[in-house]
Amino acid sequence: LTDDSDGEGGEDTMGSRGSFTAAVVGVAAALKGVDMIIGGQCVNVFCAIRPPGHHAGREVRAMKAISNGFCLLNAAASAALYATAPRSEGGLGLKRVCVIDFDVHHGNGTQDILCSTQDSRFLYVSLHAGGAHINGYEDPGESDDGLYRHSLGTSKNEGIYPGRCGDTSPHEGVLNIPLGQKVTAAA
Repeated sequence: LTDDSDGEGGEDTMGSRGSFTAAVVGVAAALKGVDMIIGGQCVNVFCAIRPPGHHAGREVRAMKAISNGFCLLNAAASAALYATAPRSEGGLGLKRVCVIDFDVHHGNGTQDILCSTQDSRFLYVSLHAGGAHINGYEDPGESDDGLYRHSLGTSKNEGIYPGRCGDTSPHEGVLNIPLGQKVTAAA
């Protein structure tokens, strides 16, 4: 995606010449949305942005996922950090923000950025498929690099990307709600 990119986003996280620009514009849209709500111009916003962002974490392959799931920059986490940054640092100075993520996959990148340790400014809620029977994974202890390996179609734990994360809540700043078998291809 850039001249200095090492291409380690995973096989499914590729892009074109405009991908990084699109991701930056997505983050800008999220920040503008926060400004509009706090400024009283509207009561809610919806930013339909691509590429998506909730798998993009502090580093590539957040929470030991095997890929970044098409995500380059995390617009939701960026907006939450902007909203809670002190006004003296260019932020909006909010005391607390809740990010609610509803997707078939757990937003491992958003949890990694906002809640890798408990931070009273953030509450992260993720409703996602979850569970080994949905997310198909192999134990990272069985690999040299310590990453969760996707095992779709290769074992009894068939499932969908990104791997085993979001099945539990590590502390009170995170509420992971894996829906498990309630999520099906027909639902």
